[in-house]
Amino acid sequence: MSLKISRNRLHTVLVSILSAICLFSSSVAYAADESTESPETPEPLTVRDASVFLLSAYGTTLNDRGLFKSTLPGYTLSRRPSAARSDANTPSPVSLITFSGPPSEDIDVLLEFDNGRFLSHWPPARMRSKRLLWASLSTSVDALEAPARMAEDHWLSPLRENDRLYAASRGRCDRGLIYDAELKFVPHVTLDRINTNFQVKNSGEFPVHDVHVYRPAENGQWNVWSAETVGRSKKVKKSKDEQESEDGEDSPEEVFDKTEEDTSEAKDGSAEGDDDTSEGKDESTEGGDESLAETDQPAEGEEQKASPGQKAGLTAFIAKVKAGELPSSGKGKDSDDDSTKADATDRGTISTEEVLQTWTQRLHELGLGDAEANHITTILKGQALRTDETMVVYRMDEAQLEKLLPLEVTPYPDRLFRVALVIVQDADPDLQSQIDELVKQLGNDEWPLREAAQGELAELGLAAKPKLEEALKSEDAEVVFRAEQLLEEIQLKP
Repeated sequence: MSLKISRNRLHTVLVSILSAICLFSSSVAYAADESTESPETPEPLTVRDASVFLLSAYGTTLNDRGLFKSTLPGYTLSRRPSAARSDANTPSPVSLITFSGPPSEDIDVLLEFDNGRFLSHWPPARMRSKRLLWASLSTSVDALEAPARMAEDHWLSPLRENDRLYAASRGRCDRGLIYDAELKFVPHVTLDRINTNFQVKNSGEFPVHDVHVYRPAENGQWNVWSAETVGRSKKVKKSKDEQESEDGEDSPEEVFDKTEEDTSEAKDGSAEGDDDTSEGKDESTEGGDESLAETDQPAEGEEQKASPGQKAGLTAFIAKVKAGELPSSGKGKDSDDDSTKADATDRGTISTEEVLQTWTQRLHELGLGDAEANHITTILKGQALRTDETMVVYRMDEAQLEKLLPLEVTPYPDRLFRVALVIVQDADPDLQSQIDELVKQLGNDEWPLREAAQGELAELGLAAKPKLEEALKSEDAEVVFRAEQLLEEIQLKP
């Protein structure tokens, strides 16, 4: 009898243990299901700044006002001359700042520089002489205000189709911020020809990255050479302008530009230098009156004429060059002694699509998304892949970008990515020999050939300036006369 009772108790105990195990297993499974179904970690607040700058190898300014004309929508009120209707949809180098992650309020975005000016921005911001501030921005998934009207086929319209947050500022709203900054900058990347290849030289204080040389080939393709990184100069020297400034002497450009700067200083100052005036101007033009964007430009087809002061400056400059008091402003032969050099690798002949795909992949690796990569490659296609010229594209070192154009976002985002590409025109080492031949042709016995040479030199612009300055010493009066005309035209180019 007792044995039977013991067996019953044992059976009861075993059943209790099995029930406990089943209950525990069910609890674990339920907890696992709960963890699987829990909401994902929200995307961090991310700010991306994607910039493209155009530079002449013989210039002194990134995105110089005279290098290209604006194709931004009229409501941005650009101070850059507007492109002709036939070129109105050609992408122009402008920068883009985007936001992704959780919607936020009271974000301040500040851009500053030591030497330059902002020619356009959108949405409206507070502009000072050396800074641009979007204050108390709000970002949202849906537009808080109806975006300004833009043509459906405009080259910027794809920006409104991406998944970035809308940014609202001063009653205006769009898929990010755009700005056009003209910045003083000394070109420091040059090319040398080594047989059929190129050697890249860097004489600057910062390294350069992702260097590509594009030369047009047949059937709409491109011969490409590239170098991953070219280090900073072994010994960064003071620029010629800085040295002459310390010595108390005027450089050729200062003599050439002095009178013009005096006459235009008040105009630029009234537009940018005065805090109250500039802010008032921004507030008064937020409505988007397109006519205001071209108030400082000559009418289409009308030539800009030199003022008496400008002609006096040109005359003084020419007189000093002829007298041998000023050297040509061309690149010195010994200026590259301390340059860091890298042989560019021949990548063969590739299509436009392959060029853009290479950049898209690289931009993704650098933290940009499709929206920013598409913006940059659209500009590269329109500005860097030219069928009439060898072009260089490189990525600016982030430390150099931060020194040139600091960006401050408050509160600081979880992630901040900045990428700036520089497109260098007039970099072909064979270009100066071609210009030499054109300058000689200015004195040709046949008038049509002289006219043709003058037209080609005018198109070359800053690249022709050093050889034209040398031509002022020519014994051929026709060459001197036409060189003077061309230099005046280059000087007055908007």
